[in-house]
Amino acid sequence: MFLKSLTALALASFSAARIILQVPTNPVVGAETDINWSSDSASDPQSFTLFLLDANNLPFGLSANFGEVETSTGGTTVTIPSTVHEGQYVLRAVNSTSVDFVFATSPQFDITT
Repeated sequence: MFLKSLTALALASFSAARIILQVPTNPVVGAETDINWSSDSASDPQSFTLFLLDANNLPFGLSANFGEVETSTGGTTVTIPSTVHEGQYVLRAVNSTSVDFVFATSPQFDITT
């Protein structure tokens, strides 16, 4: 019974998050790019960790950890690491203390060299 309640609570928390990650404009390996998001819910976390994932290797395929960002800022500037290969990627906003808890995933986009 406790497990059912805990699962329901986790799902309710997940569905309450309203972070929407936007697709970056023309991201290039080795270059700075702006990452933007919107958040319109008081239940959204104060911060989250931002990951870059290879879209062809989900749910694994972690290509970059851009670190913890404040939700209220609505964006950050990152450098796409030189170790990232040209291809299709997604951004993922995750709980900073439990990275398996996903708040949002962006639409798929291309990174070029």
